[in-house]
Amino acid sequence: MHREPLRDDQYWQLWIEDCIDAVSELEEQVTTTPFPEKWRKDLMMQHLYENIKRLVTLKYSGGVPLHEIKAHFPRLIEAWVAYNQNLAGGDNKKHLLITNNYYRVLTLISWAVLLDAPAGLFQKIADHIHSNGEDALVETLLSTRLKDRITTDKLIYPKSFELLYKATQTKGEEQIGLIKRYLRNWYKSKKSFMNYDAHKAKGEGGFEGYWSFETAAVVALYRIEDGSFRDMDFYPRDMMDFARSMM
Repeated sequence: MHREPLRDDQYWQLWIEDCIDAVSELEEQVTTTPFPEKWRKDLMMQHLYENIKRLVTLKYSGGVPLHEIKAHFPRLIEAWVAYNQNLAGGDNKKHLLITNNYYRVLTLISWAVLLDAPAGLFQKIADHIHSNGEDALVETLLSTRLKDRITTDKLIYPKSFELLYKATQTKGEEQIGLIKRYLRNWYKSKKSFMNYDAHKAKGEGGFEGYWSFETAAVVALYRIEDGSFRDMDFYPRDMMDFARSMM
């Protein structure tokens, strides 16, 4: 049974299978194709990362069991690191300032929390985000698994993430209220961060589902009672439950 209600089971099954084929083809190319020019392999690894990330989201939307989704995460991080390490120099050192890159990083950290990734994978993410304490939400989540992270209260995108960050700094009813406000405003506040209105596209296959994985990560980490917002749009409650079962 699918989790994302904006498409039916047939849609999710079709595009999950299509994405699995794409990942398999890319894995074979990465393994067997000679790459005399390094940038070509880097580009291939970027495509591999993007397709595995898409597969994780599609499988969650399509109702695939979480233990199966979790199995993709180590390879996802390997592929992300392989291409992302080339962003370490020049202007790209501040790539968290770019909206899509920021949200990709936040999603990876959130999945690491929710899928109970080992500390080594958290460290790989931290080593390759090229961030040195620029963002309070990123640092707050990383600091739950890694020592010696830089403490800051500054957010790169305060209008979009201040409510969620504030929820990590308080407790009780105030904390729950902040989570609800964040979820109510999630879609319209993320217009620059994702494929906004992708569900309205005429072409097939472009819609992966709308999920605030970062909310679930905060709820799991801070053991927030979610009974009053479990059924709100965009809240991936099954992934939060999965995370909490392993804590």
